[in-house]
Amino acid sequence: MSKLSILIFTSVLLFSSCVKDDESSSDNSSSSIFQCKIDGTDYKITGDNNTYAKQTGSDLFVIYGSEDATKANFRNVYISLPKVPSVGKYDINTNDIGSGSFFQSAKLYNSAFPGGSGKLEITEKTETRVKGTFNFIGTTTTSEQKNITEGSFDVAIKQ
Repeated sequence: MSKLSILIFTSVLLFSSCVKDDESSSDNSSSSIFQCKIDGTDYKITGDNNTYAKQTGSDLFVIYGSEDATKANFRNVYISLPKVPSVGKYDINTNDIGSGSFFQSAKLYNSAFPGGSGKLEITEKTETRVKGTFNFIGTTTTSEQKNITEGSFDVAIKQ
């Protein structure tokens, strides 16, 4: 199985198993935020239940911005990296470096698929938080595209 297949399978599995603890779309006890534009439409998620970064296994670090997964047609934007990133700039167009993904209605748009591309900049990183900016073009296996622009995040790193 290729690294791309493993990364995508792991990411989809993680997101489909995530369930939010409360009914609201934000957790006001946190300053975590994940936002971008999806084909020009604003997408903003706040709170530690729906916006966070996490090391999953020994070789995958994911930055999440997800709507409540229990609601119909929920949307999820996330950035997957093969290791915990340092402050710096990254091309996110291969799974060896990282990828950006948008998931909705059982359809995955990924910047590592043919025709995709993307950029990530980690501007601050501590043991407990990561902050940065991103943009990417995600494509499906049938060449449909979503343009994710003006992305930014400032999220807690969960252990």
